[in-house]
Amino acid sequence: MYWTRGERIGGGRYEIVDELGQGGFGLTYQAKHCQLGSFCVIKAIGAWLRKQRNYDRFVERFRDEGRRLAELAQQKPHPHIVRVFDLFREPHQNYPGFEIDCLVMDFIAGDTLEMAVYQSGKLPETEAVRYVRQIGDALIEVHKRGLVHWDVTPMNIMIRPQKEAVLIDFGIAGDCPPSSFSRKFGNEAFAPYEQLMLGEREKQCDIYTLGASLYYAVTQQVPTLSNARKLDNEPLIEPIRLEKSISSQVNDAIIWAMALEPGDRPQSMEEWLKSFSDPFSGEEEDDLRSDKEVDYRYLQQLLQQQQWKEADMETARRMLEVAGREEQGWLDVEDIDNFPCTDLRTIDRLWVKYSKGQFGFSVQKKIYQSLGGTREYNAEIWRNFGDRVGWREKGEWMDYNDLTFSLSIKGHLPGVVGWWMGWGSRLSLLSRRDL
Repeated sequence: MYWTRGERIGGGRYEIVDELGQGGFGLTYQAKHCQLGSFCVIKAIGAWLRKQRNYDRFVERFRDEGRRLAELAQQKPHPHIVRVFDLFREPHQNYPGFEIDCLVMDFIAGDTLEMAVYQSGKLPETEAVRYVRQIGDALIEVHKRGLVHWDVTPMNIMIRPQKEAVLIDFGIAGDCPPSSFSRKFGNEAFAPYEQLMLGEREKQCDIYTLGASLYYAVTQQVPTLSNARKLDNEPLIEPIRLEKSISSQVNDAIIWAMALEPGDRPQSMEEWLKSFSDPFSGEEEDDLRSDKEVDYRYLQQLLQQQQWKEADMETARRMLEVAGREEQGWLDVEDIDNFPCTDLRTIDRLWVKYSKGQFGFSVQKKIYQSLGGTREYNAEIWRNFGDRVGWREKGEWMDYNDLTFSLSIKGHLPGVVGWWMGWGSRLSLLSRRDL
């Protein structure tokens, strides 16, 4: 143990709340950001590794992957990847001159997939596949960055109370452990043999492990160990033999992902996810198309969780990205007139769907036009509109932070219409024919 409850580290930014666990890699703590009051997780390299021959290379990889994960979180946060937001060094109290490398990430409330299955039994197929599709989508982004998670086990898949899966605890620097450090590569129950025996670090390892996690989720059974399959020719029991309600489609997808040899598995996560048809997602898939290749998944997640203010701010960020106006921070009439209808409809559909028809640009348009509003500015109509959607109070326009950000007022959001644009831009948007 490095630190005890109440100690402050990271230049006083973080206060230790509890030790979450210890392994061959190092220690993990729950901490609180002292200024923000939010909880986080701190992953610290074990001091006992410092005498190992490969230690410097190990630390270098830890920092490099930490920076890339933080970059991923900052540029386009993925709703199903834990956010990494800080990397620092902390002096070790018992070793003068030695510093501990620490990585800071969000604390995810909820249970792990392992705990969810332990408490409730095997999951319904549609629910389990929904989680796997979410994690698989996250891994596509991870693999694009040249990273491999290396430990996509039920213990590292968190299930939020909103029934959303989040990938945590990357096996950072896992491909270069100190040479004399004797530990199993990954979790033996879920990892492929080439990871356990050879330390290989390829995306096919993640595909196998995610497939094994799905196996566990729908059967509540740990699959045959890959080492036993490789060395002792033990067979992999098909999931459908353990649980007859499993569809042949899901059974075959699991068997494919868990093929013993890497070359027999899907060669990409995209290829494997295509083996699940849309009905197994558990709900109708949202259309997130964009003419400008803008990623709307984080907006989708915020709206699903009814985090209205955060979703409103994310709407502004994505609209500025579509228009190429991030530096300016606002949209003019020309930007609105040229805004792609595909993107505008994607944003609007998400707002309308997850607010159950209370919010959305199209909702606001109907209210505005019912009052006689047109593209031409009319002060009285605009004031009446502000009163109807809750942007005015006691005859005065409200400050943005004073909005209610709740479902109580129809057309109240997105508030980005009222505060991030000039008069002409607002009226232009509410007059778009494609809404």
